[in-house]
Amino acid sequence: MPLIELAKAAGQTDQSRYSAVIGVPVHNEERYIARSLRLLDRQIDPTDDFAIVLLLNNCTDGTLAVLHALASSLRRDVYFSDIELPKSLAHAGMARKLAMDAAAQLTAPHGIVLTTDADAIVAEDWLAMTRLHIANGADAVSGFVRHNPAEKAEWPDALKDRTDLECHYEDLLAELYALLDPRPHDPWPNHTITLGASLAATLEAYRTCGGIPPVPCGEDRAFIAALERIDARVRFPRDVEAFTSSRLSGHADGGMAATLRARAGDPSLPCDPLLEPVAMACKRAEWRRSLRAIWPAPLPAGWSQTLKIIPTRLKDLWAAPGFGQAWQGIEAASPELERRCLTLDQLRGELQCLEPLVARLRLQQAGRQEAARPAAQTARPSPGYVDRAASVAAKAAASAIASPLADAPVASAATTTP
Repeated sequence: MPLIELAKAAGQTDQSRYSAVIGVPVHNEERYIARSLRLLDRQIDPTDDFAIVLLLNNCTDGTLAVLHALASSLRRDVYFSDIELPKSLAHAGMARKLAMDAAAQLTAPHGIVLTTDADAIVAEDWLAMTRLHIANGADAVSGFVRHNPAEKAEWPDALKDRTDLECHYEDLLAELYALLDPRPHDPWPNHTITLGASLAATLEAYRTCGGIPPVPCGEDRAFIAALERIDARVRFPRDVEAFTSSRLSGHADGGMAATLRARAGDPSLPCDPLLEPVAMACKRAEWRRSLRAIWPAPLPAGWSQTLKIIPTRLKDLWAAPGFGQAWQGIEAASPELERRCLTLDQLRGELQCLEPLVARLRLQQAGRQEAARPAAQTARPSPGYVDRAASVAAKAAASAIASPLADAPVASAATTTP
């Protein structure tokens, strides 16, 4: 199919509306865009009704030429815009916002807006599984994103070991939160990862929360925070899979590549603040569960002393229109919930506490989990979706990783203009 220019499509009164649209920000990705676009174009989709939007921003390489060379082999409608952002706005947050806002304009009223990265690899059922979780009641989905193993293999050994340790700690924290503060809309197994390589929301949730915040970096976490602030049911499933670029060279200031380079160069840098000490994680989960159970009734006076927030301030925070906004305000205001970064040595020490704690809590709740699991599986609305084993989930992704750039198209001079 030919590429469709967004500017021309916007002026058409009979403009198509799709049940899902994927918005992708693109900046100088001539080497990777063909691989990523092919994986999106060939998504398994039970509705066979989706489109792709590519927002090329400040590209100075041959990305657009590669797209035109690829166009004849595409099955789906692919819209594109090639723009030049002013220097003050030429960052990841604005680019993703523009890509997703454009995708939202093409989305049907009850549809889904998704995003990934132009150099990411998504599983062949990435869209189908996202649809499934939305059908099951989620308002938004933050997929399970891992490092590209082919690129990770090129890292220094110390960086690989550190990353594996942090990921192990992150997995255990996710299970700890699920055990101490279970949320019906996001049951275990889940995770705590929020990356732009795999995000989705219903059109209604996207517009209600204000969409992607146009911040220079960290727009992915800011987006999930905006959704949770309006009490959207955000699901963090492990079966919506993507692999993020794990290159040590990258475009975005403060992005993944910059973080990896910094950690490779200085192993003493602290861990992500979300990898918090075990005692703090337990406190956060238990207080969140307790406060959620109270909401929206008046908050008992004792909480002011517990949270170390003056009563008048706490009363104002508790008067928020939803629990999500109230909790975020409390987290920000309470010195008892302030996050502090662990060093790598401290994280190793915390791990010695976290592993047995999770194992003990897991055993304590095993009976209830086993009793609940058959009912949850019976209620799962699987007709129309791909029912596959976990080992098959990332088949296309694994193939792409094995030979990431084997068949990228070669752009000719004839394909450099629309």
